[in-house]
Amino acid sequence: MRLLSFCCASILLIAGCSSGPLVRDAPDLTAPAEFPNHSTEQVLARMAAVAAADSLVAFSSQAKVEVRSPSRDADLSATIRQRAADTLWASARGPLSIEVARALVTERDFALHDKINDRLYLGPTRAVAAYFPVSFEADASAELFSTFLGTLHPTGEGWTIGTVDGYYRLTDGGPSSRVYTIDPASWRTVRYQHFVDGQLFDERAFSAFDVIDGRILPRRVEVWNPQSETRLTIEHRKLTLNPTTLDFPFSPGDADVRRLD
Repeated sequence: MRLLSFCCASILLIAGCSSGPLVRDAPDLTAPAEFPNHSTEQVLARMAAVAAADSLVAFSSQAKVEVRSPSRDADLSATIRQRAADTLWASARGPLSIEVARALVTERDFALHDKINDRLYLGPTRAVAAYFPVSFEADASAELFSTFLGTLHPTGEGWTIGTVDGYYRLTDGGPSSRVYTIDPASWRTVRYQHFVDGQLFDERAFSAFDVIDGRILPRRVEVWNPQSETRLTIEHRKLTLNPTTLDFPFSPGDADVRRLD
């Protein structure tokens, strides 16, 4: 549990990072006149069009990060750099900007350097799922990328549509079900929930939307895991989309190596 707590606190913190100012608050958008009469297919098509227009392949961000759990509360700053295709790099800093952890996730491998205890945790990429408070349905890197930027959107078939408080809600069925709450004014997801056998497994909420390079994206991302009672809040302070260069420095030296499954 100590390892889980530390990794959660570190990787969770991994969630916000590197340079480029937020532009301005998003304008007050209004729902289209067709709301609430869009079909499921129309909602999916509009969200797919927004995702295609994003053309996001990388980002860097500087963020304020809060972690709240039964075992640890932390207020930190973090830096994250991610190239969606293959690499995620992150650094977590505590008081006085002292770096406490650094992590690297590639297509195959996961590494976390606990700088406080000088320990290096190594494992396959799937090990990220055990230490980050979200449920990865497929590609962990892609899931992290869309979570940090708030670009999650429903795909596939079998959705049931409804409305709640001025939003659309798309739900799929089965023992493992997903629920997307969607703002029809921006065609962005404002809340994602994953249920297993009727119990909430993880939840992600997106708010404080800003216009960044012509795209409407959330400045605030909240991740809640009921199983571990862990809540991660990321507030991007600076965000650069599709930076031309990214570096991923990772030099753990002679740290004590611990293997993860």
